[in-house]
Order: sequence, then C-alpha cells, then structure tokens
Amino acid sequence: MISEKEFAFTQLKEFLKKFGLKERNIDLYVFLLQREKATKPIEFFKELGIHRTDTYRILKELEKMGLVNRILDKYHVYEAIPFSTVMRRLIEVKELEQKQQISSLRESTEQMEKLLSSYDFRPPSSPERFFNIITGMMVYTKARELAQENDKVYVCGSILDVHKLDYNNFFDSLKDECDLVLPENFSQQAKKYLKKGVNLKATKITDLPCFIIGSDEVILFFDRDAESRNNLYALCTGVPDIVKSYKVLFERLYS
Repeated sequence: MISEKEFAFTQLKEFLKKFGLKERNIDLYVFLLQREKATKPIEFFKELGIHRTDTYRILKELEKMGLVNRILDKYHVYEAIPFSTVMRRLIEVKELEQKQQISSLRESTEQMEKLLSSYDFRPPSSPERFFNIITGMMVYTKARELAQENDKVYVCGSILDVHKLDYNNFFDSLKDECDLVLPENFSQQAKKYLKKGVNLKATKITDLPCFIIGSDEVILFFDRDAESRNNLYALCTGVPDIVKSYKVLFERLYS
C-alpha cells in the first residue's frame, strides 16, 4: 500500500508537469527535495538509474531554472531549493511568458489589421444582392412591413390597387403617415380609404404604375390584374438610385 509521503510526492510530480517540466527533471528535483543534505551526482545514478551524462545535463537545466543549488565543495554537490521558493519563480516565469505572448498577439493583430485594410473582402456585386422577387401573399406581407417600419410611406396606383391594399390591412398597419396618389376620376371613391394619416392627391394621369416607397426601399407591383392573389408578384429593392428615382417620380405626380 502506498504511504502518505509517497502519495504526496506523486501528486507533486503531477503538479509540476503543469509548468512544463520534463519528467526526468521532476524526478531529480523531487529526489533532492527529499534529501536532508546536499547530494553528490553519483547518488543520482544509483537511485534514479539516470545515465551520468544525462544527470549533469538535467542538473544544469534545473540550476538554470532556479530549482537546485550547486554547492562548491571538494566535490560538486547539489541541494533542492524549497518548494515555496521554486513555485514563486515558476509562477513569475509563467506570468512573464503570458505577457510576452499577449504582447506578441497584439503586435500580430495590428499587422494583420493593416494587411486586411488594404483589401476589399466584400463579395462582388450581383443582382441577387439588390433585387428580391416576392410573390403571392408575401407581396402584401412585405407591404405591411414597409408600412410598420417607416414613419412615412408613399403609395401610387389605381383604385383597384388601393382596394387590394386596404383589404390586406396595409393602411391599418401604418406607423404614422402615408401620401397616396390616385387618378383624379377615382378620387371620390378613394375617400373611404382616407384613414388617419393618409393624404390623398389626385393626378390627371390615368394609367398609373403601382409602387410603395419607404425611406430606403421600394416595392414595384407587377401582374396586378391577375385573377388569383397567388399570381401576383413584385420586385423589392433597396438600390439607392432606384429608390431616389421613384421618390422623384412620386413627387412629380403628387405635385
């Protein structure tokens, strides 16, 4: 059965491995730690079975790390430095290594940032990034989202377009205000859609396209006369120049 002392030194060996010490270096240090007086290297050969050349090499490494002292006598003898002192030194070494690693990482990060700043990693532009085709009831879902997310929206279309938007709760979804352009011959019929926040303007142009404009997005309706709502489709885009162009068009119609 293992004694308490043997168990303690076994635990010590496992603990020292955490600091990157080699197994034979640990064995030699623990062996010296158990000695009551300084020891000649010849005793290491006998007790630990380590080759003479290896023993002197390990002793030099331990001395350099601050784990053993070499005492000059008639013969060179060695003694272990107390465990508490050793631990302070090992921890200081670890802290210094970590500081150096962190400093190195910071320098590498700065160099990498400078390198990356000279390249544009954005994917090449493609139509799919700017134009989104939506169909069926998703068209009205998108229209409601535009109404809910913008303080002001602009709507242009026929009386039938407005009726369909109203039927699909577009005007009930308004966050705040809506400017609406319709052909003037339908202006009387449109009064029932003039809910709070809806400003109606009639135009002499009879064949109007249907579109809804938000602050940075526009929905263009197509195939509006389809018998089924499932056949309706629209193009949604946030391309700034297109949104701006439709705002200019709307302002000309509204004025």
